[in-house]
Formats: sequence, C-alpha cells, structure tokens
Amino acid sequence: MRYPPIPEMSLVGVFSPGIQGQERIALRTSSPINLSQIGILLGHRNDKDVVTPIPDNFFLFPEFDLPSPSWLFLYTGKGAGMDFIIPESGQRAYIYYWGKERTIFDAPGIVPIVFSIDRILIGKPCVIAITERDMREAMLSMPKMRKSNTDNDYVLAYRNLINAGIYSKSQLDSLINSSEIMEWLSRVYVEELKRPSDAPLDPVCVGTWGAMMTNYGNTETVRNAILERIRNSNECKALHEA
Repeated sequence: MRYPPIPEMSLVGVFSPGIQGQERIALRTSSPINLSQIGILLGHRNDKDVVTPIPDNFFLFPEFDLPSPSWLFLYTGKGAGMDFIIPESGQRAYIYYWGKERTIFDAPGIVPIVFSIDRILIGKPCVIAITERDMREAMLSMPKMRKSNTDNDYVLAYRNLINAGIYSKSQLDSLINSSEIMEWLSRVYVEELKRPSDAPLDPVCVGTWGAMMTNYGNTETVRNAILERIRNSNECKALHEA
C-alpha cells in the first residue's frame, strides 16, 4: 500500500550508521508542524524494495511546534535533548534521543519509517481495583451468604466477576447490595436447591448469576435463562435423584 508523503517535512537520511553516540536520523521541515503528530518506526527493506515495520521499535516526539525551516536530529543512543543555531545557515536544529542501548542502522536493510498521526483512538485503562480478598470480605458480610465455602468457591467467583467486568469496589458493592437481585436469587436457591432460607447464597452464585443480572438486567428473559441453568446443575439433579 502506498501512503502520501508528509508535506511539512522531509527525511534527509541516516548519518553515522553503526557509530555509537553519533548515529542519527535527520529530518528537515518545509513548513511549521507540531512534533506530537510525528513518529518513527524501524523497518526492514527487502530485495524487492518492500518495507516491513519491525515490532516494538517506535519513537513518538513530544508536543512541540517545530518552526520552518529547521532541522530535526533523532540520535539513536542516550542523551539530553537540546537545540542550537547552525552557523552556516542560521537555521535552528533540534536534537532528541531515542535511548537505545546499541546502534540500529549497522544491520543490513534496516531503515527509518517516518509517519504522521492523522487519527487515533485511546482506550480506558483496565484496572482491576478489587482483589479476591476484597470480594471474600464483601461476600461474607452479606446476611444470606452461607459460611461453609471453599477456597475454590471464592477463586471461581472472583474469576467470574472479573470476566463479567465487575472490576471496582463500587461495582461490587452495587451488586451485593442489590436487594432485588439477591432476594430473587435467595428465593430460587431455597425453592430449587432446598438451601436453608437464612443462608441460601454462595460466592459462585453471586459471582456468576448476580454478575449476569447486573450486566444484562433483571429481566424475565435473564431470570429464565439462569433458572434453566440452575435446574440443570449437578446439585439440583442430585436432589431430584435422591
């Protein structure tokens, strides 16, 4: 696929390839540009002149309005950025450092790929704020939670909660404090599984069916789907076979 060039700048080339501390990529601006739009990848050019990006080799310049005409040097090693006036031309040069431990362009076929960011999507961080211990303590505080639960019950419940997108303490609190959901689950577990009415719930019940009702709604369709799963469970079948 062919991409349009970047009209505001040109790639002059790579200088001093393979020389530690001197190896650098040189660019020159033809009109002002914000540097945060510009990034550099490493690529490999094969004998058919096809360039393939190399994974995990990416440099993005910081936010800065680069004037024109000016020069931009990206040294591949480590150092402190600076700018200066080139005496011969009177143009300003800006120096940045990639921070690589070794030189890059001494390997055959390695080339810089300069690109401009046109559009971008940024996701939200996936932070798991609750731990298994948090969940265990919260569930044990529930009035109708049975106390004779195994460690495996809590492990499975925690995994189901995280898979359902219940990451934060506020989400967990909202679930276990939902009287509508917990009363329905308690009634079903008493009626279908003959659990004691004072403590019919267990961690897997809350972490699985409670999370499902939180995500998809406490609707008749969801309740019927849960009820069918409960009636087909080994616990329920064992009661009817006895």
